Amino acid sequence: MRTQHTLHSLPAFPVYSSAFVSASKVVVGGGGGSSKSGIKNKLRLYEIRAGHDIHLLDEYELAKGEDAPMCMAYDIHANRIACGVNSSEEVIMAGQNQNCRIFSMDSDKLAPVSQVQTFSAVNADEYTRVAAFSSDGSLLAVGATNSEISLLEIPSLTPVATRYKISDVDLYDLTFCGDTLVAASTKKLHIFSLPTTDSSEKASNGSASPSKPKKKKKKKSRDSTSGSGNAGLKSLQLSRAVEIPKLPGVSEDESATFRVVRSHPTSNIAFAVINTTPSHRGKKKTSRKSFLVKYNTEDWSVLKVRKIGEKGGVTCFDISADGRFLAYGTSDYCIGILDSHTLGPLLTILRAHEFPLTTLCFDPSGTLLISGSPDNSIRVVQVPAASNGYSWSIILAILLALLLVLLGVAIEFLQRR
Repeated sequence: MRTQHTLHSLPAFPVYSSAFVSASKVVVGGGGGSSKSGIKNKLRLYEIRAGHDIHLLDEYELAKGEDAPMCMAYDIHANRIACGVNSSEEVIMAGQNQNCRIFSMDSDKLAPVSQVQTFSAVNADEYTRVAAFSSDGSLLAVGATNSEISLLEIPSLTPVATRYKISDVDLYDLTFCGDTLVAASTKKLHIFSLPTTDSSEKASNGSASPSKPKKKKKKKSRDSTSGSGNAGLKSLQLSRAVEIPKLPGVSEDESATFRVVRSHPTSNIAFAVINTTPSHRGKKKTSRKSFLVKYNTEDWSVLKVRKIGEKGGVTCFDISADGRFLAYGTSDYCIGILDSHTLGPLLTILRAHEFPLTTLCFDPSGTLLISGSPDNSIRVVQVPAASNGYSWSIILAILLALLLVLLGVAIEFLQRR
C-alpha cells in the first residue's frame, strides 16, 4: 500500500529516542553521546505541519560531558517526558549518575523538573535502555543495560520497590500490562506483580475503620545495590516466566532472543518481537529472521506468530494509542506497519534510513509515525487507514472466497443444463 512519507535531514544530530506529545508535536532526543565529537546532546521539540514539514519549536541542550537521551517515554496525564540520560563520566565514577530525567513542556518549552539514579553501575558504557509509564501515569519503570529494573512513583520519583536485577541475561524492554510489569530479556518474558503503593492502599482502605498498624518484618532486599534509602521497600515479585515459543522455520542450531514486549492498551493482549541469529555450523547460509508473537495475557498462551523480517533484526517497535497499529524498524533500514488484529502488513518502506533505526513512535491519533536513526534524520510517515480495522489481506481473502463460491454456483448451473 502506498502512502506519503517524508525524510528530514537533521545536520549533526544523530537520533536515538522520540515521543509524540500531541497530534502534531514530537520530542526527539539525540546527539554525539559522551564522546568528544563536538556534537551536542539535546532534546528537540518539533511541530509537524501541513505536507509533513517540520518546524523546531524549542531545544534543550544537555550539560557538557553528559550522554545523549537514549530512551524516552511520555506521560499524557501530566504533559511530561522521562528520558534516559547518563551524567558525565566523572559523576558516574563517583556513583552519582542521575540517569533518569523528567522534563516538562509548558508553553512548548522543554524544562528539567527532576532527576534520579536508577541503576548502580559505575561504568559509562552502561546506560538506560528503556523507560515506560503506567497507563494512569502513577508509575515509571526504568531498565538499564546492566539488567537492573527500577520502579518509581510519579511525580516524586521515589522507589516503590527495591531494584531488581535479572541475572546472567540482557534486559531489552519493559511494559505495564494490567496489574503487572513485563520485562523482555534474552530468553524470557518476566512477569512481575506490581507492589501496592501507599496511595493505592489508602484508596482501597478509604472507608475502613482505623486500626493499629502492624509492624512489618524487614525483608532482605534482592538488590544489594539499592541504597540505604530503600530499607523496608518491597521487592518486585516474579509471578511467571514465559519461554521463547517454537518458531516456524527456525532450527535448534539457531539462537533466538526476545527484543521487544508491548501490551495492547485496551485488551488482554501483548506483543513480543523475537530476533534470531543464524547458526554458523555447516555450509548452508541461513538468514537472520524476526518474528512477532501475539499473546493472551490472561494465561500467556500464544495466539499468533508471524515472520516480519528476513534479513535484519528488529531494532525498535511501537503500538498506536488505540492499539490498532504496530510499527517496527529493522537493522536493514526498513519500516513496517501491521494491523494488530490480524498481524497483516499494511505498509513497508525499504531503505527508510541509511543506518539502522533507533526509534519509532505513533502520534496519539495513530495517523502519523516518526522514525529516527543515527544517520542524522527523521522520517514522517502517514499511517495508511485499515478498512474498519481489517487489513487488505483479509479483504482480498474474503473477495477470493466469494469469487470461488460464485464460480462453484456457475459450474453447477451449467452442469444442470
